[in-house]
Parts: sequence; C-alpha cells; structure tokens
Amino acid sequence: MRVAVCQLDLSDDADMEVRAAHNRAGCEAGIRRAAASGADLIVLPERAFGGNVFASKRDALQLAEPLTGGPVLAEWCQLSESLGVLIAGSFLEVDDDENVYNSCALIEDGEIKAVHRKAHTFEIEDGVFTPGNAVPPVVDTRCGSIGLLVCYDAEFPEYFRMPCLAGADIVVVPVAWADVEPAPSGERRMDIVRLQAAAGANHVFVAVAN
Repeated sequence: MRVAVCQLDLSDDADMEVRAAHNRAGCEAGIRRAAASGADLIVLPERAFGGNVFASKRDALQLAEPLTGGPVLAEWCQLSESLGVLIAGSFLEVDDDENVYNSCALIEDGEIKAVHRKAHTFEIEDGVFTPGNAVPPVVDTRCGSIGLLVCYDAEFPEYFRMPCLAGADIVVVPVAWADVEPAPSGERRMDIVRLQAAAGANHVFVAVAN
C-alpha cells in the first residue's frame, strides 16, 4: 500500500466564497496528483476545505456541510470512485442543530465509511466548533484497518490508544500545526516526536497530513 499525505496551499481569505473556491480546487488537484503517483490512501490536512482561521461560528457555518447532500463530500466521493483511491478528508460538518464540527471522513469506493468529529478542540476553535464525543472509528478497508483522529486528539495517549485497541493497522491524523515554535536545527518538533512515540508504543503506523 502506498500512502500520500498532501500538504496544500490553503486559503484563509476573509471572503468565504474566495476561500471555498481556492481550497476546493486545491483539494481536487492534490487528490489527483496523489492518485497519479500511485497512492492507494490519500490523506488531506485538517480542515482542508475550510481553512484554519475563523472570526466566528457564523463564518464557519458558511463553509460547513451535512454528511449527505454537501458538494465537497460529494466531490471527494466521486474522485474516490473514479480514481480508485481511499480518501481521508477533513472538512467542516454541520448537524441539524447548526453545531459545527471539525470532522474527518474516510471514503472508499465512492462511499463514506466513517466520520470522526474532533473531540479535543484547541484554543482558537473555542466558540466555533463543537467537540465530538464518540470513540474514534476504525474501518476495515482494502488497505487494512484504518483509525481516524484529528490533530489535537492525537496528543492524548489514552485517546490515541482507543483505535489501536480496536485493531487499527494505521491511524490517520489530519493536522494544522502552526510553526510558532520551530524545532532547533537538526531536531524534530515535539508534535512529530509525540506521534512517533505513540506509533512505536502502540505498534501502528501513523499518517499525518499537515
């Protein structure tokens, strides 16, 4: 199995329409490039469609979509089916009560197999995203058993261990790590070290797209 983790030039434009158009096109291009390189599993970064910065929940609602009937998920499903790849795509999910979640969908053969709502929201997400409250899903696929987490979730050892105990072969983690504290020359930043330690301690592979 070949895994591609896509680093994309995403937009945080204040105009949500401009941001949406840029990021949607960037996601499609990244998926197509990865598939052309022979990838079986393609991982997009955290909020690949939505971007990172939101002034308010109102802004996030402009880009959020439900699990059924949303244009971005429908496009990713179509790409998964036509290109014959699995896609782990992070997006903004809205429910019937207008709660917005920082979610990741796992798509295989054009179908959404599982969705994980980020349970551990970070400071800049407070007031924008509702935390999820479910055990991280593990899905049996043709690429093995895949567990889903989102960014900050993976920093809590007990939470990371949940998909491992459920039989995950690989844990997929879309992230949005800021470079506020770059690692000293020749060293790896702590985010990477923590996930390497989690992978080693739990005997799983980890795929992180920043």
